[in-house]
Amino acid sequence: MRLKKEQIQKLSERILRALKEKDQLIFRVPENKVLDKINDVITADMRAEDDLEGEARRILDKYKASGTDIDERQMLLMIKKQLVKEKKLVL
Repeated sequence: MRLKKEQIQKLSERILRALKEKDQLIFRVPENKVLDKINDVITADMRAEDDLEGEARRILDKYKASGTDIDERQMLLMIKKQLVKEKKLVL
């Protein structure tokens, strides 16, 4: 995960504050529950991105093991794009 828990918490608070400032939403649950949900969504997204990175690296390692001469960084990006497309993820 690229962001620390404290950073995710601060980001969640900023998002909640921005939503409140728009004054176009009515919260049906306490704000702390909304904040927790925002935090959970960001954390889950970061975890999914980390999982995708790990899967892409495993695939890349298979290519490297076969002795193929490749640009690792570019190949990793290509693999990640393909996985995102196959899994229908939004990053």
